[in-house]
Amino acid sequence: MIKISCILPVNNHLEYLNKSIESILNQTFHNFELIIIVNTKNKKIYQKIIDYKKKDKRIKVFIKKTGNLAELLNYGIHKSKGDFIARQDSDDISHEKRFELQLKWFQKKTKKNMTKVLCGTNGYAINKKGDVTGGLKFLKFSHPEIKERLIFSNCFVHSSVMLNYKFLKRRLRYNKYFTFTQDYDLWTKIVNYGETCNLKKKLVFYRILKKKRKDNKLYIQTSLAILVASNYYYYKLFKKFKKFSKSFKEEIKKLEKIEKLKMHIKVLKYIYKRNLPDNTISLKELSFYEVFKNIRNTLFLKSLIR
Repeated sequence: MIKISCILPVNNHLEYLNKSIESILNQTFHNFELIIIVNTKNKKIYQKIIDYKKKDKRIKVFIKKTGNLAELLNYGIHKSKGDFIARQDSDDISHEKRFELQLKWFQKKTKKNMTKVLCGTNGYAINKKGDVTGGLKFLKFSHPEIKERLIFSNCFVHSSVMLNYKFLKRRLRYNKYFTFTQDYDLWTKIVNYGETCNLKKKLVFYRILKKKRKDNKLYIQTSLAILVASNYYYYKLFKKFKKFSKSFKEEIKKLEKIEKLKMHIKVLKYIYKRNLPDNTISLKELSFYEVFKNIRNTLFLKSLIR
């Protein structure tokens, strides 16, 4: 029988943990293990998780005190016994039919007989209180649309994804270099192995917490996202990915020296210029060809009318 391993790293979010865990335990598809990776010294959080474990044998608890999110997730993957890997964050909530409907997509044959590798879902944005504040933006639903959008941005909600672990076992690892956007980096790799999709049905409640803006964090997140997008474009040109080891600033500069990538990185910087105060790019610096080529890109259009 098919089994799912759902990985849930926990560092904080004590006040949201009950609903998050229970949304997995209450799934209509029952054959799963919930792998909780504890990455906190908070005794209340740990005790809450242990109390759940005593009630439900499907919960597996592992303590990993060190490591960034990519390393925690890789540890969870290593401990997984399922045919499919599902993800959820500790402040998000899954619809009770999420696993059931995602598995149906995996089991349905495609016209091109492609192996299905990654399934995300549509969802709702919720606030601190759990109130729905709107739908999720910039998702793409078909495989061709997703492959195109990944050149510019992530189009999966990390808490909604399910991956074909049986097929991707040797390929499914997060890159610890990416302290942020590690999911986006992984999708750009996985999308080349088979079919992907986002289900249109809203099956995840994605919590957006309004925090005091930290410009440096936003700058790092955006820069790493630009590096991921540029690397994916590099793959489309040269059929291989670059490996990164130095600072993201140095790595972006290296990619900018590649003639075929130079203008694409400028487009990315123009789209996200609000988050890049030291890299402001004007429309004049973009070639007419690039402007014309991207005129139907919603992200590009949005940046034009700001």
